[in-house]
Amino acid sequence: MVTTLGSRRLGGRDLTMLTYLYFTDRALASHPMPHQLEGFKIAERVGIRPKRLAIAMMMAITVGVVSALWALLHSAYKTGVASGFAGYVGIPWESFRRLAGWMHYPGNTNSAELAFIGIGLTFSLTMMLL
Repeated sequence: MVTTLGSRRLGGRDLTMLTYLYFTDRALASHPMPHQLEGFKIAERVGIRPKRLAIAMMMAITVGVVSALWALLHSAYKTGVASGFAGYVGIPWESFRRLAGWMHYPGNTNSAELAFIGIGLTFSLTMMLL
């Protein structure tokens, strides 16, 4: 939205609010729900009971969370926290660096991008109506 409309048009208050919401959409490309849904669909086709699959998924999630936390602690102890190991604290820095860039170097509206969004919307609506 910021690259399309431009940070100059949105203003400081809106940009700050977008910064506070940045964590919600930054890395949702790896959301587990589509994989779980696909697993349930495959289980339905193969004849596996959904309850058994749900229990297996919960066990896998538990093992995965414990393994990830252990790996983070292991890295912190091996590298040493005093050496600057920060773990997973990059999102606040990343978010507010983006905000600082938007505020210090405000951008204008990207007309070409808006035009292509309009063309894509028109094409999609036309295909939907056909």
